[in-house]
Amino acid sequence: MKLMSVKSIYYAIGIFWIFTPAAADSKIVVEDCSTCHRTITREWRSSLHAQAYISPVFLKRKEELSDSGQSSCACHAPDNIAPEFLGAVPEEREDSLHLGVDCLACHMDKDMVAWSSGQQRYAPHFTRMDTMYSQGRFCTGCHGWGKESGFDCQECHMPELRGANSDGPHIEKVTGATHRSHSWPGSRKPEMLSQGVVLTAIRNGRELSLSVTNVVEAHTFPVIDRHQAEIVVLPESSLNPFWRQSVKLVRDSTAEYSVELRDANAHALVELRFYPVPAIWPDSFYVLHKEMID
Repeated sequence: MKLMSVKSIYYAIGIFWIFTPAAADSKIVVEDCSTCHRTITREWRSSLHAQAYISPVFLKRKEELSDSGQSSCACHAPDNIAPEFLGAVPEEREDSLHLGVDCLACHMDKDMVAWSSGQQRYAPHFTRMDTMYSQGRFCTGCHGWGKESGFDCQECHMPELRGANSDGPHIEKVTGATHRSHSWPGSRKPEMLSQGVVLTAIRNGRELSLSVTNVVEAHTFPVIDRHQAEIVVLPESSLNPFWRQSVKLVRDSTAEYSVELRDANAHALVELRFYPVPAIWPDSFYVLHKEMID
């Protein structure tokens, strides 16, 4: 049996103290979590969850809700989640709103007990296990479009990465350990978006047959109405489309279109564009797929 060093023992005692009732008056913060979970904290800081309360998109939406008499921002700055409410709409916290959806919102209950999908542990702090953390219904309190899908959001939006979920300076490294990404790739990751749709373009003289297929079985493309997608056809060496069509596909479906080209020898470019925040930046888009038509 390998014994802990004196330094590691003091380190563990310090972390354990943070989570005891005696320390309840000193509120736990993200920096406390980052002591042992450095990689996951870095991933979170780069995520939309970390920016949930300060992003221009949310601030505009918040202003619109306030004007209409609705002011709840619970999903953008949630309070510690009580276990009996996992998967439900959380309560809005009263402070540190700028941290958005932080570590405590998903992993710490109001009794200062940590929760995860891993095995129950007692050191360096008490952590209880709930399988819901690996299930899509954990996310649906705020991401309601996943309620009827029957799929686990985590499979795509929390991919498994190399490295342990605990990687503090005093934690022994475990060979082959993995963790689930806490950067939550989605509507701001074009590489991921492009994998969910297939664009085909077939020319027959002046006729151009187009089709776009949503190969994602879990949800629509785009997922929510605040996102937009379209197919455009541009003449060669031009930035101005002469044909465009908005796209909204239910899961596992295909839309087909026919476009008449200007002449049988005309060259053209077909693009599938995705607009992540058209309400704020209407001219900002990702090109998910493009096809040259010779």
